[in-house]
Amino acid sequence: MDLLGENSFELSDDWIIYSRHAEKPPHYVGKDAVINNSIVSEGAVILGAVENSIIFSGVIIGENAVVRDSVIMADVEINKNCVINYSIIDEMVKIGVNLKIGGPMGEDSEITVIPRER
Repeated sequence: MDLLGENSFELSDDWIIYSRHAEKPPHYVGKDAVINNSIVSEGAVILGAVENSIIFSGVIIGENAVVRDSVIMADVEINKNCVINYSIIDEMVKIGVNLKIGGPMGEDSEITVIPRER
């Protein structure tokens, strides 16, 4: 996750970055939520725990859910009591209640990818 942690490169005003995305309200972090070393986009609702992850806009992470070392694309719903480890979840995917996806990040670990149904 090169976007997280210490900056290893410098962004200069000479490098203009243009982006376009739908405007959403600010992200919401619940009173019992925990976010550590992560990027959380606008419109996300975090009620559980997020660690070393990138959370796109419109994502909902339910109560007691844990997301670690993962990239969660736009408009994903992760319901309560889920554990997501070392995974990439495509946009508009709904993860049910009490599910565990992926294993811990390690030298021999593989990334779990959850595509949306087409």
